[in-house]
Amino acid sequence: MKKAIIAVIVTAAAIPMAMSLTTIKNSEITNENKDVTNVATEGSKVNSGIEARDSTIKNSKITNVNQNVTNKASGGSTINSGIQVNKSDIQDSKIENRNTKVENTATEGSFINSGVTANDAVIKNSTISNINDGVNNKASKGSAINSGIMADKSEIKNSTITNTNKKVNNTADDGSIINSGIVATGAKINDSVITNTNEKVNNTATGGSVINSGISATNAQVKNSTITNTNKTVTNIADGKSKINSGIIVDGADIKDSKITNTNTNVNNTATGASTVNSGIDLGGN
Repeated sequence: MKKAIIAVIVTAAAIPMAMSLTTIKNSEITNENKDVTNVATEGSKVNSGIEARDSTIKNSKITNVNQNVTNKASGGSTINSGIQVNKSDIQDSKIENRNTKVENTATEGSFINSGVTANDAVIKNSTISNINDGVNNKASKGSAINSGIMADKSEIKNSTITNTNKKVNNTADDGSIINSGIVATGAKINDSVITNTNEKVNNTATGGSVINSGISATNAQVKNSTITNTNKTVTNIADGKSKINSGIIVDGADIKDSKITNTNTNVNNTATGASTVNSGIDLGGN
């Protein structure tokens, strides 16, 4: 399952638009989108919120709220729908995103996210939170998704990262993958709390398949930290090349003095074709 989740991370790196370094100190930045439709087409990309990549963010609060927002993208695809703080230095700050009744689509080049991307970031004494309530992601041929928070290869210390998915539908299609929660592949997680909750979430995938539905911290370093995932009324299906998991993946991770907990209640997994499932915690191995 390791290769598939890494594919989501690689796609996430392809979100750039304008590039300039910004310093944000002792400040509050708020964006609200209500009844907004974004489209983009063949070159694609979208975002729909706040971009603060390669920034220094100290003792500040960045908030984005999306309500009744439709993003589409197409051809080259991408989307995000929230906040981008990739490669940023975040200290003593709060990054908060909320999506209520949001429709993301993407198609042929695909990817999506729908929350916060904080890849290759330094996150210290900070809180990153994302809430998806009534969110529909689709993706299609190139596929990917995530639907929450991405913190791949980030340094996370004395921080809290929380994602909540309620009434969320992910689909994906031919290239597939999904996740639906938090991805922190190759991250260094120290003295921190990582929490994901999925309630009434439907993942599908098909063709290339994969899924996960929770937290993926493959090849991460986890010390003195807590990683918790809860799935309540979750349906995973997969198909074709299959795999699933439905919980937490910490394959190849270095875990010390930490607590990792997954709870599944009323969860339906299927798989088919090339199959595999797990439904809990994947610590790697054959």
